Amino acid sequence: MWEEDITDIVARIKKKLLHDEEEVKYRTIVEDKDLPKHIKSLFKIKVKYFFQKESPLEFKSTPHFKLQSDDIKEYKDKLITIFWEGAVFSKNEIDEILKEALVLRLNYLLKPMDTIRRLLFEDQDNISLEKMDQILTSFKNILPYAEIIIKECSRQGQSLIDRTIFSNIATEQLQNIFKQEVVKTVVRDFTALTDFLSEIKGETVESIDGMVLQEFFADRNLWGFRRALEVEMKINGKDFSAQNLEMTVKRYLELKSEFESSKPKEEVEEAVEKIEEKEILAEEEVPQETVKQEESTTGTLDWELEELTEENKEQKKEQKKESKKETEDTITKEKKKNKHMRIIRRDEDSAKDEWETTEEKEEKEEKEEEAPKLDLGLKDLIDAKMEKGFIKKLFDNNSKAYINVIEKLNKAESWREAKVLIDNELFKRDVDPFSREAIKLVDLVYGIFYPEEGVGGKESG
Repeated sequence: MWEEDITDIVARIKKKLLHDEEEVKYRTIVEDKDLPKHIKSLFKIKVKYFFQKESPLEFKSTPHFKLQSDDIKEYKDKLITIFWEGAVFSKNEIDEILKEALVLRLNYLLKPMDTIRRLLFEDQDNISLEKMDQILTSFKNILPYAEIIIKECSRQGQSLIDRTIFSNIATEQLQNIFKQEVVKTVVRDFTALTDFLSEIKGETVESIDGMVLQEFFADRNLWGFRRALEVEMKINGKDFSAQNLEMTVKRYLELKSEFESSKPKEEVEEAVEKIEEKEILAEEEVPQETVKQEESTTGTLDWELEELTEENKEQKKEQKKESKKETEDTITKEKKKNKHMRIIRRDEDSAKDEWETTEEKEEKEEKEEEAPKLDLGLKDLIDAKMEKGFIKKLFDNNSKAYINVIEKLNKAESWREAKVLIDNELFKRDVDPFSREAIKLVDLVYGIFYPEEGVGGKESG
């Protein structure tokens, strides 16, 4: 989207550094006061790489010269400094490095966690804390995410970090960051992004396309906000300024707060429904004389349901609890006396009738209610067309790998665990986590853990 603007700023910097020459010394680059720190940092990384690859200086022991590293360290360091100052970059190399530096910074502003992950684990499965610090140093002053990750790895005593450890720490830290002041943090990150775009375009940039901002929210694990943004795009257009984005975030928070405050009323209604279901079951199982004894209680409950209003909601709620307890106590007593038997049809093919006491049935139902429900039923939400797209785009036509990941997601006990699993799988297969299919899969899983936040529907467009 901003390729032309990056090309323009690269041309301006390159012209200033080269002065119509075909190459430039690394020393000239370091001494340029106008060159951003993150660009100088990338040139430094390249010099280290060239030094190791080309080995312009090497000391080794021979049968007649027993050299110890401590003996030559002082002289070696001085020689290395001379080599570094004499390092040169050709015109084409400068062009490539400048583009890489600007694109990296832009990606970090837009998708900090994805950018950090790729910088650290592009060619390796784990990395030392010391090397991580070196790689991310130039990003610390752009946005705080790099420094936060480094500090947390250090606090946990992680000297060697692999992808899974990184994903766990990243997810936890994002949750902590946005739990504090989500509006302020989102606006800060958005402003840093528009400031950089203004710099590379040479003109003020105040708004950003909503499709780009969906990636912005997704990388920060703000999936509810991303869905709210999707709805806002359909209503008010696709470009967002800092003010528009702030209003969208605040509106979402207000809606979420309103939903959460309405939960007690919904729970009351759910409890009442359960009472009614138990009464129906009681009518099926308890002898008629017992039902007659309970008619007055049931009639009172029905009247209370009709009269339920906002003014006396709490009072009625208490009355229902008492009524429910009385009804259940009466039913339980009669069940214990009668131990009424009922027929359960379990196997329709063999047409075998099995007998089960009411008490046994109740014990079975209680165990089922207490058992943890870990199966998300993710497979049921994915139709044939969607599944085909997932297998092709996310799993390189490997259906076994797809099935394996879906099964793991079905067993995930939390959104955090599921998100880390998805991140690792996509990164392992070098799949863009912001592709249409990746976003759709994450949306589906997120919607299972947080169904109340299904603002924008299951599809991402």
